[in-house]
Amino acid sequence: MLNDPSQAPLTLMRIIRPARFAGTRFAQLRFASLALLALSGCSTATYPSLARRAAETRAEPASAPHPAHTASAIDRQRDSAIAVRLATLWADAAAADAQFKAHTARTAAALNAAAGSRPGTEGWSTANITLGELERDRGALGRALAEVEQIYIDDRLNHTADDAPDAVPRPLAGRIAQARESVEAMATAQDTILARLRAQLG
Repeated sequence: MLNDPSQAPLTLMRIIRPARFAGTRFAQLRFASLALLALSGCSTATYPSLARRAAETRAEPASAPHPAHTASAIDRQRDSAIAVRLATLWADAAAADAQFKAHTARTAAALNAAAGSRPGTEGWSTANITLGELERDRGALGRALAEVEQIYIDDRLNHTADDAPDAVPRPLAGRIAQARESVEAMATAQDTILARLRAQLG
């Protein structure tokens, strides 16, 4: 209770002013809290990063070779191996043919000596053994011919488009065909000789 009525306005003003300032300060604190909440809410939002991703920083892989280039390299390697094998087969066939020719004269001499001999006699047996050796020479040539034939067939199957009018000529194809024809000619000649000698032996 106030003893001095004249002091009432001053006292009331002291009470009201702090209360008013307190209300203002509360409003400021409340606004600051809301602002902090808004900022914290904004900080949780996700935005696309402008930094380069790992996939973008990796070096570009080397471009794969063009299929046509790879196939061409494979073709050259295969053709080279075929050419080497073809040369070996040609040498084997030539050696077998030379051996056959060398034995032909001896076989013919043995058959002439056994002319008129009955099967099982010494002359007939000698001529028959000599003829068998000649047939083994023909077998060696036959093995070479069979492989040359297989190379020829495989090459034709793998290059069917080479028959087109605008196809680029392949030197190896001509060499394969020539080797096949030559070895076949050797085989035909040997078969003719063997047929004649077998008929002579009876």
